[in-house]
Amino acid sequence: MYPDLSKISKFVENEIGCLKGLELKIKFKGNYHPVFYKQCPVMFVLNEAVNSALEDGIGKGDWIHTQFNYAATAIVPVRKSKNGKIRICDDYSVSVNKFLEDDGHPIPLSDELLCQRGR
Repeated sequence: MYPDLSKISKFVENEIGCLKGLELKIKFKGNYHPVFYKQCPVMFVLNEAVNSALEDGIGKGDWIHTQFNYAATAIVPVRKSKNGKIRICDDYSVSVNKFLEDDGHPIPLSDELLCQRGR
C-alpha cells in the first residue's frame, strides 16, 4: 500500500530548489588542480534541445554565462522519459571525484543493511 501523498503535496515541489544555510566543506587531496573539460559531443538531433535546456538553466540562475573559464566539468544531456525534455547533468567523475579525500563514511552496501535488519 502506498502512502497518501496528497497530505504533503504542499511541501513538495516538482522543481529544483535551493538549500540555504548549509556550509559544506570538501577536502581535496594535495595534488588537486583545476581542470577544464570540454562538453561531450551531442547528437545533432538533440543539439537544439540541449541548447534550450542550457538557456533555461541560465535563466533560472542554475548557471552563469561566462566568456572564459579556467575550470569546468563535462555535461551529460539526459532525456526525460515522461515528457522527452532534456535535463543537463554534470559529470564530476572525470574532474572532481578523483581528487577528493575519502571521508571515511562509506555508504553501506544493501547486503550489509539487510543483514543488520535481520538481527
